[in-house]
Amino acid sequence: MRKAKGFLAVALSVSMVLPAGQAAFAATTSNEVSAREKENAALAREAGAECMVLLENNGALPVKAKRLALFGGGAVRTVRGGTGSGDPFNGGLSGGGDVAVNQSERYNINILNSFEKAGYQVTTSNLLKKYAEGYDKEYASTAVNPMATFVYPELTFTEEELAAAAAGTDTAIYVIARNAGEGADRNMTTEGKIKGEKIGRAHV
Repeated sequence: MRKAKGFLAVALSVSMVLPAGQAAFAATTSNEVSAREKENAALAREAGAECMVLLENNGALPVKAKRLALFGGGAVRTVRGGTGSGDPFNGGLSGGGDVAVNQSERYNINILNSFEKAGYQVTTSNLLKKYAEGYDKEYASTAVNPMATFVYPELTFTEEELAAAAAGTDTAIYVIARNAGEGADRNMTTEGKIKGEKIGRAHV
């Protein structure tokens, strides 16, 4: 009996160390997005589109104009989720990941990139990308705490920039983005939210 128990103990230990048959897919430490991940992302995109319900459409969708203006910081730094337990993936700061992982194709797709990839000409593209540079620099220096809610000033435009953005198009999309998370829910007295609301409403 003792020998049998000893054998079972050894067998159990070995089975926990060695894979049984085919190797299972495990988390990767590579920043490169694998073909499997791309295929799964495409499937999730298709399923998400089929499950979405549009309650009202006054003819604005799908967007017919191939030249358009994008406004709002969320167009180039799209908020994918919150902070702390509100982080939708385990590769960000809450998962011990690098701060730059937020812009990895594996986890986040910005609205500007999606429009340009689909063949749209975005008249505000350069302004948005310049804004993103400042956003990333500030985020890298301050977002070291996974529980912190990062707030960056909303993108503003001059009259000349607005006129240039409107040239050759009558279509504009304004992306409103607000960040929140565990221990830092949005509320009407949050300074960052009020500032963002004032600028956003003024633009619209």
